[in-house]
Amino acid sequence: MLVDCFVFHNEMSALETRLKELYSHVDKFVLVEADTTYDGTSKNLNYDENKGDFSTWSDKIVHVSGTLTHNTNAGRLSVAQDSHYSLIKDKLATMSLSSTDQIMISDAPEIPDMSKISDSHFTQTSTCSQYFYEYDINHLLRDDWDGTILTNWSKIQSDGITALRMEKGRLFGVKSGWRLSSFEAAADVYYDFSHNYASFIRHIYNGRDRIKTLTTTLEKVTENITDGIHSGTVDESKALEVISSHAAGSIPPTLVS
Repeated sequence: MLVDCFVFHNEMSALETRLKELYSHVDKFVLVEADTTYDGTSKNLNYDENKGDFSTWSDKIVHVSGTLTHNTNAGRLSVAQDSHYSLIKDKLATMSLSSTDQIMISDAPEIPDMSKISDSHFTQTSTCSQYFYEYDINHLLRDDWDGTILTNWSKIQSDGITALRMEKGRLFGVKSGWRLSSFEAAADVYYDFSHNYASFIRHIYNGRDRIKTLTTTLEKVTENITDGIHSGTVDESKALEVISSHAAGSIPPTLVS
């Protein structure tokens, strides 16, 4: 059995791409979504509210929701992250898994390329080194992203998910997949994103209008940014075909020529 477990933070476009890309490869998706942000603010369960949009893949989706553990001290982000991983592990424990059943652990935008993955990557526990797109298909960062963890139920039972995610940069690496980061509208990402990082510096980010101004500036800057971005041109029609409709099949390893 192969179970794809991931934390969902309202990334609707990345979720659709993930389901399309992996549906034929996995036995179950375990989608974990919190009903609070990382600072403790209540939030809607966005998958629940929009699950009709994903009905094509619903027979394999297990939706897990819960309230995050919060800590007002430094490091509270890590505490909340650990709450997500506990929800995943608790759900896996109810699924009658064998010790060798294969598990993938990701955030929703970290999408592995299954054509590059073999059984041995799960046996030894590996990290997918992924092409890192930021904001849209036009911005491919030069450095890859250490994303999806490939492991097995025995390893999760012995080590826990948090430990594996913290060590992902030191695990055996396989070049596989893509991180589609912040593909929603920038202002919505910064204001509504369920991490709610803005709350950590609330004296600066104190309202939606301020965030709109900030992110509008950011979007203008990224139109011309060159530092840290691959040079080259992008076939935008190809990008739209692959990312939006997925009509062309798997996302190519890079859309930058």
